[in-house]
Amino acid sequence: MSDNAAEQQSRQQIIVFHKMLAKLEMEIHSRGELSLAEVLGLLQAFYDSFYNRTLYSNDASARNHFADELFTRMATLLSLWASCEEHTLSVEDLSDLSRYKEVIASIFYTSGYRGYTHLKTYLTESAEAGSFVIPQHKLLLYFVFVHIDDLDPAYLNLAIQLPEAYFTILMMGWLNTGVVLTTQGEKNRELLFGKSTLLSRVNPNQSFMNSVVNAWMYCSYSPSSNKREIKKNINKMICNFMHSNGLIGPKKIIPAKRTKPRILVIHERAGRNHAMFRCYLPIFSSLQQHFEVYSMAEQTLLDEVSKAVFPQHVLVSDVTDLKAIAQCISEINPDVIYYPSLGMSHWTIYMANLRLAPMQVMSCGHPESSFSDHIDFIYYGPQLPGASALASENILQNKDYRYSAVEHSELASHKLSAGKFSDRCKHVAINCASMKLSSAFIQLLKDVKAELGARVKFHFFPAGDGLFNDGLKSMLLRQFPDATVYAQMPYPEFLQTLGQCHISLAPFPFGNTNSTVDSMLLGLPVVALKGHEFCSYTDYLVLQSFGLDQHFMCDSTDTYLNNVIALVNDED
Repeated sequence: MSDNAAEQQSRQQIIVFHKMLAKLEMEIHSRGELSLAEVLGLLQAFYDSFYNRTLYSNDASARNHFADELFTRMATLLSLWASCEEHTLSVEDLSDLSRYKEVIASIFYTSGYRGYTHLKTYLTESAEAGSFVIPQHKLLLYFVFVHIDDLDPAYLNLAIQLPEAYFTILMMGWLNTGVVLTTQGEKNRELLFGKSTLLSRVNPNQSFMNSVVNAWMYCSYSPSSNKREIKKNINKMICNFMHSNGLIGPKKIIPAKRTKPRILVIHERAGRNHAMFRCYLPIFSSLQQHFEVYSMAEQTLLDEVSKAVFPQHVLVSDVTDLKAIAQCISEINPDVIYYPSLGMSHWTIYMANLRLAPMQVMSCGHPESSFSDHIDFIYYGPQLPGASALASENILQNKDYRYSAVEHSELASHKLSAGKFSDRCKHVAINCASMKLSSAFIQLLKDVKAELGARVKFHFFPAGDGLFNDGLKSMLLRQFPDATVYAQMPYPEFLQTLGQCHISLAPFPFGNTNSTVDSMLLGLPVVALKGHEFCSYTDYLVLQSFGLDQHFMCDSTDTYLNNVIALVNDED
């Protein structure tokens, strides 16, 4: 489809959505109710229209009154529907509605309500002796709407007391949250991790599995050590789902007799300019010395440059057809399967929970253990003290490891300006994916603002787009009203904007790799926290490779805060 045709189709979707919204607004006022099917249809139409269309510009001072009105109308309609609804949701209904939890969160945070405070008032009814309560059937709606950051612990305890089938859906909805910014949100997540054993008893349907597999990835960003236990239990749920759908690996794998062993590299991201490809290209290039190499990736993610690295390719056209993918792998009959990363695609997580080769290996493109019974080795590279306690796999390490990557193809062709933001503030870049914005890191940023006030301004580069970036922007501006939150932009424009900042801060406990490299290429000092997990050791490795691990590499949050303050106060 051409760009013009795609834009025309997108505009048509938006027109259809607006007509649907206007119709349902009239219906809720005239009938006093809406069906669940109507609400689900509206949420899907809203998602289809705006999931990849960012409504708010990077200029924080520029208001978009159309977007303000749109999100507020959606939040009002959902609130009115919840207050009028008199039917108790079935387990299936709750599962269908829970699929839109992140969409609903973006709506409420970006609306004029700026969250969920009003919703309790909408749902409360009078009870005996002049008291006010939220009825049980409306409490379910509140649970499915409210974000984990805004969930009161007393209400979470009420949710835990629900029948297991209901609570499991609510639990996975809250864990299917890419961003947890508040201390209370992190406490809620920790409590949910402690309930994860029930997941091993659940045999979910396909629609529910999307939130399950998302949670597999998102839990990695938590600072809690319990994130490993929940990943084990999610793996059991994934296996239950696959077994109930007839997806079982071969009973016995007989290694073929070959001159060279055959390795299948299964990519989650494989384009020439993606960080995964640029970081792992030296490994990919060396494989042909020792193996007969096959490559497997989604059809839309390979380009001509990345294709040229591998002599034989298998393209996945339908990532939902798990049986066909597993059958294709079995026909290749590899001696080794190698996952450069695990966590960024649903289908790879499913495959990693099957035994499809005598040896199955992953590396730390997403730096966390799989905790799958079928991944035998994890290649981390550097020696990390205590690493064996962090992974279920056997760990492959290299004492001579140094970070290396191929430069972005657009880097050399663009001349970057050395100009900085010209006001008297120090502009601080937070250059990381949204999932890495932990509550502890957000608290440190609050401490920086408390100490330095208007002398420092934050610039967030979460690499998001569309509806969810608008929601994240509202969540961050609620914490830092004078911050700038950027939507995803072309790499040269991103570097140009990043380079105008004075300092770059790496998140914790889940740190950066290539984002830290980008900042250093631009000459920005990077402050980072050295942790003791795969995901919190990466900034140290990058700084060490540049010979800068003694500069602004911190061993505590207090040191981190002091270094930021010192850099802001440094007039040079």
